Amino acid sequence: MSEEEIAEHYKENKEKFIKDEEYHLLRHILVENEEEAEAILEKISGGADFAELAKERSLCPSREKGGDLGFITRGMTIKPFEDAAFTLKPGEISEVVKTQFGYHIIKLEEISPERQKTLEEAKVEIEFILLPEKQQQAFTRWLSSLKGEAKVQIKEELLR
Repeated sequence: MSEEEIAEHYKENKEKFIKDEEYHLLRHILVENEEEAEAILEKISGGADFAELAKERSLCPSREKGGDLGFITRGMTIKPFEDAAFTLKPGEISEVVKTQFGYHIIKLEEISPERQKTLEEAKVEIEFILLPEKQQQAFTRWLSSLKGEAKVQIKEELLR
């Protein structure tokens, strides 16, 4: 498919290419018990560096990056974690949140609002949509050409 076809599809269907609101949970600390989580939260409230505490104390692999989980959207995490995270404002730190994995402390860094995707961001998605259509059209043309070239002879005596 051509770049023009992709651009035309994007132009005609812009409303389908919206990037959802994303929350950047810059820092996250996961520990085994509530007492440890409360002690860490107290240190943070007293001015301790969240990222350093995540590196030192968190059980989550994200500890290597100071607890950075990157951007998430609704439905990507477990409900109790999500319920706490999506009520925070940028810069806020959650209370201790209990999940099946342990006890979490979450810090929201920023919110990226819902926005229109650029053509470049939507390109792969559009190719994924258009490719089956193109394949079907090519197959139909090929089949029609075969039917046009075929010599069919019906032997009625064999059909009886």
